[in-house]
Amino acid sequence: MGTPPAPPYATIFYAIHENEMLKKWSERVPFYKRFIDDVFGIWLTHDDPAQDKLLWDEFCADMDKWHAGLRWKCERPSRA
Repeated sequence: MGTPPAPPYATIFYAIHENEMLKKWSERVPFYKRFIDDVFGIWLTHDDPAQDKLLWDEFCADMDKWHAGLRWKCERPSRA
């Protein structure tokens, strides 16, 4: 009977947003990979922790603004 097409459609749907968003954030996010609903990325911190927090919050807001039904859990980057 085959595999339901919903997961590939969802992947394509969100990939449209990711491609545009990552162009804007390429200076801060040099590596970003997603597998279905899991994401791994590298965030390059700003020298000023206050500015870094503002940039991170803006990045998380950009992730969430694509669709009202989609929300990402953004965890604060570590400075370790």
